[in-house]
Amino acid sequence: PLGFAFTRADIVTTVIADGVHLDSANLLLLQRAAPGRIALVTDGIVASGLGDGVFQYGPLTVTVAEGRATLPSGRLAGSVATMDSSVRLAAACWGVEAALAAATSVPAALLGRPDLGRLGVGETGDLVILNDRLDVCRTMCAGQTLYEVADA
Repeated sequence: PLGFAFTRADIVTTVIADGVHLDSANLLLLQRAAPGRIALVTDGIVASGLGDGVFQYGPLTVTVAEGRATLPSGRLAGSVATMDSSVRLAAACWGVEAALAAATSVPAALLGRPDLGRLGVGETGDLVILNDRLDVCRTMCAGQTLYEVADA
């Protein structure tokens, strides 16, 4: 994605910010090449957020160790990143504002959905509230709380 980010100002680059698919140095370089044109994605599989272990992913057996999901051959089997963990890693590289934009308004614009990815009167009431550590405290859809941490 780095070559396209440097040479094509008309594209948005999607990035799996999990420290496996792309390391922090390349994340920083990508942000310098394409500020405001990066959308975070997770490529998350069934084991996302579950920690280390062996998981069945359809017909595949996937081993997760230290945030890396692999097949018996050693090839990557997707990602176990969650969006909040991706935002935390991106924020450490780019700053909170750029990381949050890459998880919200940039992908919404890419999808042609200006009603998503931002807060405002009359906008869709879907949001995730994070604490200072960028941990999820509450999730709301259409203005209704669906998830909330008791002592966030």
